[in-house]
This record gives sequence, structure tokens and C-alpha cells, in this order.
Amino acid sequence: MSTPEQLTAEEQYEAELADTARRDAGGWDAPAAGKADNFGKSFRRMIGLLKPSALAFVFVSILGAIGVVLTVAAPKVLGEATNIIYEGFISKTLGDSGVPAGASQKQVVDLLRSQGQDDFANMVAAFTDFQVAPASTSSDCVGSSFRCSPSTSAPHC
Repeated sequence: MSTPEQLTAEEQYEAELADTARRDAGGWDAPAAGKADNFGKSFRRMIGLLKPSALAFVFVSILGAIGVVLTVAAPKVLGEATNIIYEGFISKTLGDSGVPAGASQKQVVDLLRSQGQDDFANMVAAFTDFQVAPASTSSDCVGSSFRCSPSTSAPHC
């Protein structure tokens, strides 16, 4: 890059234009920024100025691309994880409420519809690979921060 004392006539002209644009910018009625007269030459010059930092520029670009991919993928992954946790919770809840362990999805949906719980039945019908989990036992509560309730036939932790 040229120092201020060694500016070529073209660089001096660009510097004067930039200074004028800087002084005139900021108002709502300011003219729009101009278009480069020779984009290719200006672009090559900019790349030449960035050459000492090329490795860092490539590294940051790769990290940016990875960030975009993760930003797009994260909601899908979190949604799937939420579905798995919710299906497990519903499976365990149904098992604790007396639905036989290992009951198929169709059996559970039919049972819920017969009890008039159509909304709940529709949710269970939408699950994938659903089976009722076994009911909780008092040994399931070991290490839990919750207390077991021995007064019910199916203790809840």
C-alpha cells in the first residue's frame, strides 16, 4: 500500500472523493454512494490488501459457513429431541395410570377414544414407534430428588 506521501494521481483522486463523500454523508437528502468506475481493478486491489490476512479470512469464512449450517439444523435436532422426551413422558404416564406395559399404539389410541379423550388419542396416534412403558416401582425412585408415595398402587416419584 502506498503511504500518503507516495499516492499516485488515481489514489489521490480516490482519497479526495472518499473525503468528500464522508463530509457530505449522514443527511437524509445526501446523494447515494457512487458506483466504482472499474470494479475489477478495485476488487483486485482489495484482495491484494487482504493477502497478508488470507489464512485468517479463509478460517473465519469456514467458521461462518459452519455457523449457518448449525443455525439451520439446530431447530430440527431440538424438535426431534423434544419429541423423544415427550413420547417417553407420555408412555411412562400411561404406564403409571394402569395401561398395560407394552400395549401397542393402536390399543392405547382405541382405549383413549373409548374414554372420550379424543385430543389425547390424536396426540398418541401422531407418535412414532410408541409403546407404553412399565409402571413405576419404588426402586425407580432411588436416587430421585422426589419422594415415593407408597399409599397408591403405582407410586409416583
